[in-house]
Amino acid sequence: MAWIDPSFLPQPPDPVLPPPVAPAVELRCVLVEDQTMIAQLLAERLDQLRGLHVVAVAHTAAEGIQACAEHRPDLLLLDLNLPDAPGTRVAEALQLLHPQARMIVISGQANTFLCPEHLAPMLLAVVDKTGSCADLLEEISLLLPTPNPATAQADAISADRLQSLTPRQRQILLRIGQGASSREVALQLGVTLETVNTHRRQIAARLGIRGAALVRCAVLHADLL
Repeated sequence: MAWIDPSFLPQPPDPVLPPPVAPAVELRCVLVEDQTMIAQLLAERLDQLRGLHVVAVAHTAAEGIQACAEHRPDLLLLDLNLPDAPGTRVAEALQLLHPQARMIVISGQANTFLCPEHLAPMLLAVVDKTGSCADLLEEISLLLPTPNPATAQADAISADRLQSLTPRQRQILLRIGQGASSREVALQLGVTLETVNTHRRQIAARLGIRGAALVRCAVLHADLL
């Protein structure tokens, strides 16, 4: 039998491999809350939100700083009143470790919180935690950053555009930045919920931003409202 060089024989086609699956976008979150039961409940519920994973729960500023150093989270959910130091210390530590990280302040004193200027770039919103857990989770879910966040739009809003809002619209926007829900704004101003929601739509249309970007705008530019 004659010998045949195998290189001359027809070769089977290369196998067709499926394209690689792109990894899902998942935000790593550190929760800092001094009340253990509230922290546990929040962590369990937050982990059920799509695209969010709570990597650590801390109850003091020291624990929060350590958790941020270990995990370098994308999102910090921060209570302001901690037993050993102000919550802002945790935010400052994270800002040095991960400048792109973002923060949502959760506090029973949301209406009186004034964000330090150096922390403003990382602040998404201030959420009042004195309401029900369901309301708090709903507010947080609406504020979660997306793969294409609109924070740059909020930062770029000019004083002229804010002054173009009516006095009532500026009142509502200011309270949104203070962490009030639409229902709370309606009660504070003595108007209907429908009226507040109508104004919110008009504010969003006039400024060209909505959702988390609108809240961020209200927080950053509170002195202009």
